[in-house]
Amino acid sequence: MHSLEDWFKWVWVTVAAIAFLAMRARNTRNADPFRGFLFLWLVVGFAETSLTLKFFKHYYLVTMPPLCLLLARASARFHTGIGHPRTLVLVLVVALGFPAARTVEKSYVPWISAYLRQGDVNVNIARYLKGQISPQDSIYVVNGQPIVYFLTKAQLPTRFVFPPLIISEPISRVANVDYPGEVDRILNKAPRAVLIRRKDEGNARVDEIEARLQRDYVVGTRIADTTVYIRK
Repeated sequence: MHSLEDWFKWVWVTVAAIAFLAMRARNTRNADPFRGFLFLWLVVGFAETSLTLKFFKHYYLVTMPPLCLLLARASARFHTGIGHPRTLVLVLVVALGFPAARTVEKSYVPWISAYLRQGDVNVNIARYLKGQISPQDSIYVVNGQPIVYFLTKAQLPTRFVFPPLIISEPISRVANVDYPGEVDRILNKAPRAVLIRRKDEGNARVDEIEARLQRDYVVGTRIADTTVYIRK
């Protein structure tokens, strides 16, 4: 739901612009069809992004063009009414300043701070694993970043290296991946290390895989939110 909340923090600017445009263009004949089309595009795009109830941030890209066009059209009419470009710029800075600052604070500042303190998490994981594996060993990234395979030069335990192809029920169904059979094949190859990333939202498949590790694996280390299991 965080993505939906972030999207609304931006949308209020355009909603206000639409309302302003509606008031200013009430007597303009050719404004209504154009505005109606853009508003319909926005509504349909929002409905489309909401169908899965997942609210991934990139889903909202489809709503950006109508939002930008609506805001631009409203801004042009707003500028005509005010009569000075500086006033328009000031209004836009105030309107967009809060969501822009909030986005930087929420998304970029924590990432940059963590990087400065700890370095890149995947690089740190790869450094640790290189001391634990040989060139013939494989590793299994359950739900982390598959770039770890590249960084470690380890053998691949599966051709489905993008984790959601296995651990996401909808994606594995669309990709026609046999989840139980594929996990059995991976664990039967006895990968030297298995990586599991702790996330806020639970995943039954990840929990099931982690439970199966308890007999043959021990926790080697924890790096940031990732637990690295090493085969006994």
